[in-house]
Amino acid sequence: YKVLGVSITSDEDVEAVDRIKKEYRNDVEYWRDFQSDDEVFLLVSKSVFKEVKETLDNNQMKIEIVQNNLDELINAERGPSRHDDKLVFGFNLAKHNSFDKIQKFLRKITSKYESMSKLEVIGNTHEKRPIYAVHV
Repeated sequence: YKVLGVSITSDEDVEAVDRIKKEYRNDVEYWRDFQSDDEVFLLVSKSVFKEVKETLDNNQMKIEIVQNNLDELINAERGPSRHDDKLVFGFNLAKHNSFDKIQKFLRKITSKYESMSKLEVIGNTHEKRPIYAVHV
């Protein structure tokens, strides 16, 4: 997401921003209500940024990109996760992985440490998939 500061100088500007919000309802947000002679901050997804900027430009509205990449800012503020960039045998612990990928990872780790670990099936999911445990 990008954060845009938009100067509102007329009722037409208010209507233009309201139209943008309605047209891109899942991709544009603003933090508070606004009126003429005000500034509004729009949270705009990257997928519709060009169209939103073009609409604002066509309405001759003054805009400023306040934050070019909000996700980056949020992640920087959170600080490092204990799993960030943590790869174990090519398996990223910080990301979503498919069931097949998880199975392969568990088999790989237990075969690497065969003398001290064992892969066991401890039950089944309601989809009839095995639930694995690594016995150390």
